[in-house]
Amino acid sequence: MQFRRFALDDGCGLQLELTELGATWLSARLHDRELLLGHTSPEAYRDETAYMGAIIGRVANRISGARLSLQGRGHRLAANEGINQLHGGPEGFHRRVWQGVQRSPARVDFSLDSNDGDQGFPSRLRATASYRITGAQQVEIHFEAENLGETDTVAGLTSHAYFSLDGPEQGVRGQSLQLRANEVLPVRPDLLPTGEIMDVSGTPFDFRSPRRLGLAQSHEQLSLAGGYDHCWLLPPAPGPALRLVSADERRALSLDTSYPALQVYGGQYLDRNRDRQGRPFVPHAGLALEAQYPPDLVHHLGQPGWPQAGFVLKPGQTQKHWIRLRFEQR
Repeated sequence: MQFRRFALDDGCGLQLELTELGATWLSARLHDRELLLGHTSPEAYRDETAYMGAIIGRVANRISGARLSLQGRGHRLAANEGINQLHGGPEGFHRRVWQGVQRSPARVDFSLDSNDGDQGFPSRLRATASYRITGAQQVEIHFEAENLGETDTVAGLTSHAYFSLDGPEQGVRGQSLQLRANEVLPVRPDLLPTGEIMDVSGTPFDFRSPRRLGLAQSHEQLSLAGGYDHCWLLPPAPGPALRLVSADERRALSLDTSYPALQVYGGQYLDRNRDRQGRPFVPHAGLALEAQYPPDLVHHLGQPGWPQAGFVLKPGQTQKHWIRLRFEQR
């Protein structure tokens, strides 16, 4: 089966390519330099395990025990990482063929209907993901999740694109990261949050000033995850939450979002997947920047310090979020 592709162009050197499978972001070329990791063809995304470029849903990240409870009723979800659920389950939104519509040369909208009981989640949900070029070298992804059913449900979409400003062969360890966040969620050995909120001060998780990703630092949390695979809580503040700069300082990426948290995955296990030439990626070939709700939020509803506004949707309610990405090259 072949999947349709869609192209966007800002007229200033930025070109995007998308496909209906997983509403996936296949490519981002800036002045002919590829900035996203990808596979040989859209069809190659069907069986890969890195969620590369896909829209994730119903709920991004991990859910402990693949269970949730709403309105006093328990729901068993489809597990796909041991006993837990990751990124919406084995047949999550990343595996679905979305309906794509090109609204203009600068906008493509994807939509998907998810039935009551899909991967175990209650109620019927309609998801949309809209990719828009909104300025020179600037991309926005707008998410909507509408509860069309008769019971409460939860939703938390994200984009799982991997960025590599120096190219996949060089990886991201030489790149500089700045992240406007004072707190991070520590994880257990299964990478689910412990429930604590950790101050980043004096730890390798403090990126409030720019710092190279590959600077050697030891920390129990980095050992548990094999590197960075953690969620930072984003304080409400104007301006970008994150800035990533290439090792040669010629390219940069800024990220802003309406989501309250940001998962950063350093790509340490990407060598299990293959690149556009069919070769295994090197570890740390790209960096996944997943703006989202905190992981396992279904088990921390009402817990102080855990942002959750809009996560639970009552019948007829719609959740709206956005991610803004601005690329630079000199």
